[in-house]
Amino acid sequence: MKIQSVPKQYYRQTLLILGGIVGILLLAGLLFSVWAGRAEERKQEQTFRLQSPEAKAVRKKWEGELSQAAGLKGTSPNGDEALIRTARALDALATYFYEDADHKCYFYKKRDAADPACFEQEVVALNGRYGAGAFIYLGDEVEIRYTGLHYRKIVDEFPKSRYLDEASFQLLKGRELVGNEPEIIFAKVDGWIKKYPKSSLVPEAWLLLGRLYADGWWLFKTRTFVAINMSLSSSEIDDLAQRYKGKGLWALNQVMQKFPNSKEANVARREYDLLTRDQNDGVLYGLSY
Repeated sequence: MKIQSVPKQYYRQTLLILGGIVGILLLAGLLFSVWAGRAEERKQEQTFRLQSPEAKAVRKKWEGELSQAAGLKGTSPNGDEALIRTARALDALATYFYEDADHKCYFYKKRDAADPACFEQEVVALNGRYGAGAFIYLGDEVEIRYTGLHYRKIVDEFPKSRYLDEASFQLLKGRELVGNEPEIIFAKVDGWIKKYPKSSLVPEAWLLLGRLYADGWWLFKTRTFVAINMSLSSSEIDDLAQRYKGKGLWALNQVMQKFPNSKEANVARREYDLLTRDQNDGVLYGLSY
């Protein structure tokens, strides 16, 4: 059997391809290390802030609110008030609960990395105290998050509650806005604004909608988003990115024009300026990829 030799150029091409793959892997590893390092720095900064006297006072306030809410549970007419006060308190306390778990599962044990099983046990304890499914542990983000359980109960059990707008909006700010179909996510917030046009939360809702459009612009502009199963051409992706940018600017402008004295207006002005300069604040508010 005659063995044919492989042309030298094939070896060179193969080496170039392998070299490119190795380079990409090294770069990805470097970027991940930088991201992980910054994430750890942010966690440490957050821990430091939560130990300040001001943060401790805030925690004490919300713990007191939680105790008062528990006292209302026995009175049926105040059922939705007990739920909304519980939800607000647990939402605010979630970061503190994470800090408690972090100290127990990481700092005090002097581990090189967080222990997921320990965090899961902390979540089980929290859910035993505040209701099944009240908290979840997000391993990828190393975070204990309030799920909005009590907001959901208001929506399900008190359809005529005066807190319905707040409860449904707070649920929107959670996993309801996580997904890879932008138009559906935009429609959820837009639908809420149309349903509760007189709510005191409307400025925040417009700000959220503007941020979501800005998310869509950035994800398509940078090609981070795999566009609809690769069915869009490059020019179509660019057009979609620009459309989202325009809608984002429009939504942020709604906050500035309709609610100029609100706290959301100051944030909207800053993010409007970033978006006009093709920049963002580095935070994804709901879309995923």
